[in-house]
Amino acid sequence: MEDKKSTTILTFLRSKRTITFLMFFVFSSVIWLLIKLSKEYRATYEVKLNYAEKNKERVITDVSIDQVSVTLRGKGFQLLKYNLIGRDMTVDVTDAGINEVSVNLSSEKYKNDLLKEVFDDDATIISVSPSKIALTIDTLTSKDVPVKTNIQLIFKNGYMLSDSLVTEPPYVTVYGPAEIVDTMEIITTAYKSIEDIEDGFTYDIPLKEAAHEKLSYSTKEVTVVGKVERFTEDEIDLPVRFINVPSNVTIKSFPKEVPVLIKGSFVDLKKVSRNDFDLICDYDEIDSTSTYVKTKLNRKPSNIQIVNIKDDNFQVLIKTK
Repeated sequence: MEDKKSTTILTFLRSKRTITFLMFFVFSSVIWLLIKLSKEYRATYEVKLNYAEKNKERVITDVSIDQVSVTLRGKGFQLLKYNLIGRDMTVDVTDAGINEVSVNLSSEKYKNDLLKEVFDDDATIISVSPSKIALTIDTLTSKDVPVKTNIQLIFKNGYMLSDSLVTEPPYVTVYGPAEIVDTMEIITTAYKSIEDIEDGFTYDIPLKEAAHEKLSYSTKEVTVVGKVERFTEDEIDLPVRFINVPSNVTIKSFPKEVPVLIKGSFVDLKKVSRNDFDLICDYDEIDSTSTYVKTKLNRKPSNIQIVNIKDDNFQVLIKTK
């Protein structure tokens, strides 16, 4: 039964009458389609906007939209073609002003640009929506900004920095819109942890990426150098200098000197003297209800660290004239 049905269908398809009918149907459909496509229609297309600023001393910092809807009138052939191609337009704002700027895409200039870049001259632009673009244009500027390292240093027992870390370059030139660059105070490196330090070190450390896409740096990394030495501790007795004492007040202290535990390299500790330090006590900070007062260091050598000021038993006797 199935074989008979298959044979009947093949016979029908191979008959001259059927072939003639199919050819006529295809031909009629093509003619109908050509007639339809030759008529005028309206259609709306989305066009992506790319902004161009040819002046190297200016930069676009903000735009209100990145695409528009364009309504065209044209032959069906033309409109069908636009569905098959990408639709991007470059908006040149080189001649625009500074700060808040409005660009009218419905003007003849930009309509002509649309026809040249995206559509054909034979098409007619009915409307562009939105027709106006708000954008912000700023002048480019540069500024040297200091670099701040974000490094954790973990030393082996008995070792420390013998001097401050050196960053090269210490400043990085930042380029970008003036409104952003002028507010920048520091540039931070990426975080890095260095462990088991016992020798001097040199590392290239990348800068953190710029927070704004319109910013650029003169370099992407800095070199950090640290000098390391074995350290030791020592104790030095320092006299106390009182400050902000009224003229009608006298102060006596017990003891006269305060022991201070300091730390540094062996060579540096051999060089320091009492005159390199200034241990002070501020009269305005003395608690009148207690005879024990605290002191603080006003000056010390940069290569010496203070471990402890042993002033727990430091007393004063205050007399008014």
